[in-house]
Amino acid sequence: TPVAPKLNDKDMSQLIANQIIDNLRETIDEHFHQGEYNHIINISKVIQLARPEDLDTVANAGWLLWSLDRDQDAINFYKQSIADYPKSYFMYDEIGYYYYLRKKDYKTALGYYIEAAKFKDVTPTSLHMYAHCYEKLGEWNNAIKIWEIAIQNKSDQIAVVNYKRAKAH
Repeated sequence: TPVAPKLNDKDMSQLIANQIIDNLRETIDEHFHQGEYNHIINISKVIQLARPEDLDTVANAGWLLWSLDRDQDAINFYKQSIADYPKSYFMYDEIGYYYYLRKKDYKTALGYYIEAAKFKDVTPTSLHMYAHCYEKLGEWNNAIKIWEIAIQNKSDQIAVVNYKRAKAH
């Protein structure tokens, strides 16, 4: 029979911490179904501290915050996530989406999409929103430039349709 390797104290502590965070993530779903949104937000803050790379948890809690009309708390939470984990477009996209959808503040949203587009992991959807911000601001030439970047991804047929639409404007 194989013998499991003995873990040192640091590895054992990390294993325990990971299990605790995984358990917390599981409880979020239970709280959601009970309508206990403030519990989710508080649990998400703990997870953010332990796993700053867990951007989905932060994004979901941010959405809950602004859905509960706690807009500034949401923005602060998103910005803290950027400070804690500055390696991804994701939170810039989340803040941009908040300003675009919730506030209809296309100029502020644009600034966040500009930042998101600087990252290698930026998604086509984020680029689309970037271009849509320019469109909402009436800056069609800038929108076309972003659609031109987006259509470099040959599988992004939505960008092609939007590029043609923007060019015809």
